[in-house]
Amino acid sequence: MPARRTSRGFTLLEVLVALVVLAVALGALIKAGSEHARNTAYLQERALAGWVAGNLVADY
Repeated sequence: MPARRTSRGFTLLEVLVALVVLAVALGALIKAGSEHARNTAYLQERALAGWVAGNLVADY
């Protein structure tokens, strides 16, 4: 008799755990990206304000 090969797939629990891990990782990535964008906009405004203040001081 030939040996039977049994192929096992993933269980539902393993798939659910993998999806939870993926969701948490993507959530953290999205949060980090939005914070980076917010900080970039803030620093751009600060740089512009510094230039304007420097121009006003130069005018006086």
